[in-house]
This record gives sequence, C-alpha cells and structure tokens, in this order.
Amino acid sequence: MSFPIVARGELRFFDGWSMEAGLDAFLVRSVESPVNVEHFRREEHWLYLDFSGKGLANAWDGTVDALRALAAHSMAGNGFDVALEVEHAKHLQIPPGYRMDHTDLPPHHYRWELYFAARDGLAERLEACVKGGLDLKTKLDEHGHTARDLARLHGHPAIEERLASLGG
Repeated sequence: MSFPIVARGELRFFDGWSMEAGLDAFLVRSVESPVNVEHFRREEHWLYLDFSGKGLANAWDGTVDALRALAAHSMAGNGFDVALEVEHAKHLQIPPGYRMDHTDLPPHHYRWELYFAARDGLAERLEACVKGGLDLKTKLDEHGHTARDLARLHGHPAIEERLASLGG
C-alpha cells in the first residue's frame, strides 16, 4: 500500500565538488526511496527539492537516510522537511551539514555537472564538460541514462544533436 510522501527544502553547497559528493552519497542510499535525483532542481551551488508523491511505508528509512547523506555534504540552507502520511504520521527536519571544505571527499569526477547540463539543456555547461574531457557515454543516474538520453527525455533536441555529433 502506498502512502503520501512529501519532501521539500533547499541546500547550499561549498562548491560543485561538495555537491557532487553529496549527490553520490544520496544516490547510493536512495534505492528504495521514491525521491530520486530527477526531483532536484539545481542553481549553481544550490539544490532545491519539492517532492510530493507516493511511496511504501518501508521507503521512509531509505528516503531519510539518503536525504541525510546529501545534507551532510552541504554548508547551509533550510535543510529538508520530510513527511510520510500513515496512521501515525512521521515528520522529520533534516538540517544542512555545515561542510566548509573538501576534507575526506573522494576525487572530483564532474559527472553531475554533465547530468544537469544535459537534463536542463545548458549548452555552455555542456561545452565546458566536453572541453574537460568527460566521457559522454557515462551512465549518469540510477536509471543508466547517458547525457544524450537525458537531453532527449527532457526535450532538448539541439543538445541531443550536439552530443550525438560528439559521439555521445
């Protein structure tokens, strides 16, 4: 049985590397969550989430764990407000992690830069990813989408054509 799940909030990251590490941590833990990377909107070093959907009650722990892992890499923002409407409603506020440096982060891979550039149709950012030597055939999300797939799925034919011309 599915129940309404709501997750809203915003996080600011120290830089793209911190955001990247947070999204990686989120993705690893979000397997059973109805919330996925597709639900985030990005503006520079900010991530915004406004999710209202349905999920199984047992998805609560995975959703909370994934959002906590993401928030731990952030430096500021309102955090996330998460609610599951079941018989005894669950509600939780997840604060930002106040990360202000790169201590203990894995190597920077820029995969999420390519993901958001393709998904959101950002030609300049896409060109920067190409110039940076990113592999355009890399699987970018939990669904195995490449940059070209994301451009097609989100209605950016010019970006899709550019990626095809580059072998992506």
